[in-house]
Amino acid sequence: MVNSTSHSSAPRPRVVLRDIAQAAGVSVMTVSRALRHGEHVSPVLRKRLVKLARRLGYEPDPMLASLVVYRHAQRPHAQHSVIAYLTTDETREGYRRLAVTGQVFLGAEARGRELGFRVEPIWLPDLTKRGRDPTQVLLARGIRGLLVARLPKVGMTIDLDWERFSCVAVGYSLLKPAFHYVASHLFQDLCLAFDETLARGYRRPMMIMTEDSDRRTFHQFHGAFLFKQQKLPAADRLPVLWAKDEDPIEELRHFHAHHQPDVLIAPWPGLLKTVHKLGLRPPRGLGFVDLNLESNEEPCSGIFQNFPRIGRAAIDRLNMQLHLGERGVPAVPEGTTVFGQWVPGRTLR
Repeated sequence: MVNSTSHSSAPRPRVVLRDIAQAAGVSVMTVSRALRHGEHVSPVLRKRLVKLARRLGYEPDPMLASLVVYRHAQRPHAQHSVIAYLTTDETREGYRRLAVTGQVFLGAEARGRELGFRVEPIWLPDLTKRGRDPTQVLLARGIRGLLVARLPKVGMTIDLDWERFSCVAVGYSLLKPAFHYVASHLFQDLCLAFDETLARGYRRPMMIMTEDSDRRTFHQFHGAFLFKQQKLPAADRLPVLWAKDEDPIEELRHFHAHHQPDVLIAPWPGLLKTVHKLGLRPPRGLGFVDLNLESNEEPCSGIFQNFPRIGRAAIDRLNMQLHLGERGVPAVPEGTTVFGQWVPGRTLR
């Protein structure tokens, strides 16, 4: 009897960057930059090297990649680069007026300093003075990372050659192109606020919105309000008040008289002043919840969205993109959301 022994074929050696470089006739560094979408490789060469890597069966080593990321995180950073906090408000210092832009910048600035970056507010109109190309102005200053602040109007466009930059958007107001973003978890924030009002005995909550605020919040406040209303008896489910401006005193007066809400949930700052103009002093007569508190020590009841934390998270995401050489508009945008904090305040009973 002859015993036959089966021999498994030896595993194929792992394809590494050096193999691709030799096949293409370029340096290992060029291959590395091409696969990381580095800016020093032409689009034509990058496409050829990516195609070659796939044909040879190249797969990144996840353990090696983790080691590189770890070493990068532990390495002492020098003050080596500028990240632009790109603002588009009506004035150069306009971003400082609102917590959603001013506090985000302070958080981003602090986190950038820890990582060795200088985060600098740059007003877009300054880049286009005297007909200059804003892309070239940024590149000439050595800026490769952009943090796009909340836009004053939803749907605004910014004319830049995005393929030259790593970019993260703050919030949901930049619709096109769609970048990786960091924003408040607005659906959760509204659900939290709604539950807190019910826990205090309120039964007829109302919410006021404008079309801009609805688009700016990616319809999350609106959707969460309708979802949470399902807990209420049908008679207590009030319609959303769609306002035409930021100080809708007459619309609010009419709605309050007609529907008799017992608490108002407001998705933009400053509406408490309008309530005061009606002669109401929450919590007497009408409870009030502000979804955009500027700190967690406000006298007003509501949600502190922790804008400084959003700024820090945005820099962390942008730092990783810069490290990996990821530039341009992502094929599949990804988001990081930050949960808000309930502030009891004194405008609810």
